[in-house]
Amino acid sequence: MDNELFEKASIPKAYFSLSMPVVLSMLVTLVYNMVHISSFPNCVAPSDEGAVSEAD
Repeated sequence: MDNELFEKASIPKAYFSLSMPVVLSMLVTLVYNMVHISSFPNCVAPSDEGAVSEAD
């Protein structure tokens, strides 16, 4: 691995170059989850099929 970033770059530049891929991947995941939830709303809601009722 090339350590030039850690040896010669300033801290803000190194931080920005390392954080941008993380932020972009989080945004892609957010958009994917929003589209998935809006496309399949019935799959997200919990169902009552497995519920156990209490005996009186």
